[in-house]
Amino acid sequence: MSLVGDDKHVFCRSVDYVLDSVKALKTSLQDGRQRLDGKGLERADLKGIWSLGLHRSPTVSSSSMDVEISNVSLRRLKDAKFLLTSLLVSLDDAINEVTVKNRRTTRPNLILLPEDVLIHIFEIYIDMSVMPDYDSYAPLDVSPLILSSVCKRFREIILQLPSAWRHVSLNFPEHVLLLHKERCTNPIIHINPARSTSHTYEKMLDVIHPYHRWRELRLHVINEDHAHRYFEHLKPIIQGPFHSLECLMISNELAESLDDDSVEIPFSIYLDEEQLKFLSSWRMPKLTHLELRNVLPTRALQCENILFHSMPKIHSLSVGFKMHYESFDDEDPLNDDDFLHILPNLKSLDL
Repeated sequence: MSLVGDDKHVFCRSVDYVLDSVKALKTSLQDGRQRLDGKGLERADLKGIWSLGLHRSPTVSSSSMDVEISNVSLRRLKDAKFLLTSLLVSLDDAINEVTVKNRRTTRPNLILLPEDVLIHIFEIYIDMSVMPDYDSYAPLDVSPLILSSVCKRFREIILQLPSAWRHVSLNFPEHVLLLHKERCTNPIIHINPARSTSHTYEKMLDVIHPYHRWRELRLHVINEDHAHRYFEHLKPIIQGPFHSLECLMISNELAESLDDDSVEIPFSIYLDEEQLKFLSSWRMPKLTHLELRNVLPTRALQCENILFHSMPKIHSLSVGFKMHYESFDDEDPLNDDDFLHILPNLKSLDL
């Protein structure tokens, strides 16, 4: 506020008037003449501190009050109100500024945790994410993008934390896929069910990380037609071993979660001769976990000769069927000794 001449004099006089009124309030509180109502000062008693020039003694008649003095006093009250209003605005600004600074210096305990603890919490949080289903994409409720928007420290950690970007779904928009590709070198690939073959998103396999960098592949499809589209698109892509793949899951458990009996969804998918041959050609030297759910071969499972030798480090094998159409090669059944010989590192077997 810039004041000169008479304006400056008027302003200073208003300041003196306000100070005198506040001093009067203080005196009245000290003397016990001003009362508190539990929420602050009683409003009815406060007006007396401002009407010092207008407050008349009962012994003085109203006619004896000079009109000019009354006008000057009224003007003084209005000037004081203008001053206090300006001070109130500046006080609000100061409160907002201090509040912002206070938030920065008194963050919740989570933000004040050591970085290694925060990283562990973030990884648990990210693993709680549920990949979007079917034909549309919606931003995940649990995602690194949400974490990075919380505060500057979270953002700095998340952008430098590859594991926060490891979950990749083919129905992510291309720009989101590229962001995950940039941030994480060994992702978990989620291929989720689609309502029709026109929305299987198999073309996004060309956008995501190269297959030899995948740490996990979780293929969840409705039927063999959908599986066929993915396998056909993968054939020219996969030209060597899955050097990083540790977990492979192929499943169709969609029917178990559908309540609408009118929707005819097959309980299982059937792998034909061509699909079995392609799948059996995969070399996965680091694979430790294999899970097949409702995936039925159209011929006997030649486990020993076709599939298991490509997975020397397998620790966990799980094969489950919702319908009892599975078949194994009865001419050469596998016993426990066979499994120990073929899969020497096997620790968990669930059939």
